[in-house]
Amino acid sequence: MRGRAIPMASEDGVMTDKTPTFTTDRLIARPLRVRDAPELFAIYSDPEAMRFMPDVVHNDVIDTERMLVADLACSGAIHWAICRRDDERLIGQMNYLGQTRVPGFGYILSREYWGRGFMVEAVRPALDYGFRQLGMQQIELWIDTQNTRSQRVAEKLGFQVRGSIQQRYPHRSEAHTMQVFGLWADEWDATLQAPLSGGPFFFRLEPVLLVPDLLAALDYFCARMGFHEVFRYGEPPVHAAVSSSPWSGGGITIQLSQGDPDGERKPAAYLYLFTDSRLDQIYAGYREAGVEIVQEPKTMPWGMREFAVQVPGGHELRFGGPA
Repeated sequence: MRGRAIPMASEDGVMTDKTPTFTTDRLIARPLRVRDAPELFAIYSDPEAMRFMPDVVHNDVIDTERMLVADLACSGAIHWAICRRDDERLIGQMNYLGQTRVPGFGYILSREYWGRGFMVEAVRPALDYGFRQLGMQQIELWIDTQNTRSQRVAEKLGFQVRGSIQQRYPHRSEAHTMQVFGLWADEWDATLQAPLSGGPFFFRLEPVLLVPDLLAALDYFCARMGFHEVFRYGEPPVHAAVSSSPWSGGGITIQLSQGDPDGERKPAAYLYLFTDSRLDQIYAGYREAGVEIVQEPKTMPWGMREFAVQVPGGHELRFGGPA
């Protein structure tokens, strides 16, 4: 069930008019307080619970108190203690991060309660509060690719993978990959509006290099730079692509296009933005906005519908979607 919100003030003397209390079937999520440190320390001192967290394992309660003082002072952040409803025992924490470009959310739960649906139950009313009461249009979760438990929580709440980011925490020697899970307001509830989610949708960008000898360029990238061929088009080939990843759509992809072997190449390169079936709507919006169109929408022999624009500096952007 979705929890009911009860505005209240913190007993530490800090007003929490933006931190309501949520009551669900099994839980109470209330404003977090510095004096919750002893109970939270049991979680933050557990290496398994902290495995994917950006902080080091806490050695004593003082570490947890210092963390809480800093977190609660962060402008725009909203923190909840997750407690059992029957005895109000603190079993976890969740929060809006504050001071992020896209509203970010985070959570941690005592290992004793993993796998029982508690985190989904706690987070659901907090998301509803963010979308309905705070007017958020989108919310993000950054989750380590190895943290499958947290990924399942995100998926049960309706989040989808929107991207990935490489990071390295200061206390760890190796970098790791974070999947960016995102949720739009209108995906949470169709009656809510999220204007940004209805805008142009671009899911990949690739540079296109015009080269005087396409086969020589293809051989150079594959034989010397560790790329592999994705496709070649035409006989003899006039267009090709190479990738740094063995997987479709992963890594870095560079397209190569046959230019004039003797003439000056203008432009020497352009950027190709992949979009969806709304390509003609994007084109119409750009034309209405006064964007300089250098190629009208056209269905190409390779199964893509494309148009091109010129942006300041004389650079060309080409847009392609399924024909």
